[in-house]
Amino acid sequence: YAAIMLNSTALANSLGFSEYRNPINADTDHRSFYLMGEWSINDTWTLVVEDRFVWEDFDASVAIGASCVNPYPYNANFDILGPPTCIYGTQNFGSTSSNYQTPKFTLEWQAAETAMLYALAARGVKPAGISLLQVPAPFDLPLDIFYYDPEKMWSYEEGAKSNWSGRYGN
Repeated sequence: YAAIMLNSTALANSLGFSEYRNPINADTDHRSFYLMGEWSINDTWTLVVEDRFVWEDFDASVAIGASCVNPYPYNANFDILGPPTCIYGTQNFGSTSSNYQTPKFTLEWQAAETAMLYALAARGVKPAGISLLQVPAPFDLPLDIFYYDPEKMWSYEEGAKSNWSGRYGN
């Protein structure tokens, strides 16, 4: 048992834990285009329309484990008399692509010179991706279990904005 533990420690030291369990490379390519328009319906009402168009690609490569051989014997204290020979590599963990848009609509009412009421509706999206919290190395798990779909939601808000400066001091 002690020899196995020492060999595991030597393996971890030769690989470096950061390379053995964490992604070696994760790359996000994000492109977006944003539009905004504002329409004054009359002196007190305004409609604001915003939209963002997004194209996003995510690629990841991870360490897939190691094959180690220790050709050196152990002494009586279970000390390794030589470094193990390890061969390890990377594997393309996969890629995802997301194309989406996130519109936002705001209706504003200027109730008074220092008070505005508004209501808005907005769509939010978390793009599809690959969970890198736990990489499958060194096990041979199906990679598709680490993929997740985009998350989409609509949010609604109503509120007021006011300016009290000048009325109660600056």
